[in-house]
Amino acid sequence: MVLVASTSFGQTFYGSIVGSVSDATSGRSAAGECHITNLGTPNAGACKPTARAIISSSTLCLAQYKIEVENIGFRRFARDPITVEVQSTVRIDVAFRSAT
Repeated sequence: MVLVASTSFGQTFYGSIVGSVSDATSGRSAAGECHITNLGTPNAGACKPTARAIISSSTLCLAQYKIEVENIGFRRFARDPITVEVQSTVRIDVAFRSAT
């Protein structure tokens, strides 16, 4: 009897969404709330920006998503559909506009 084991390195079944958050003057701006929703399921997850105003979600399955980003004093940003494929990264840069 011969047993053969196969190992694949570097393979993943996920894609990701990354981007930056800025205000109307192109200055970095931290978002108060950020959500990514899989349009095919009711699953939603938070994508809290880092201190450098970078949003990131790196364990997304192959699907279409909606991203929503909010901050006090600015208009809500929403974009969909965003198609995430396996081993791919989609960049979504958010430029907040004043709410007034």
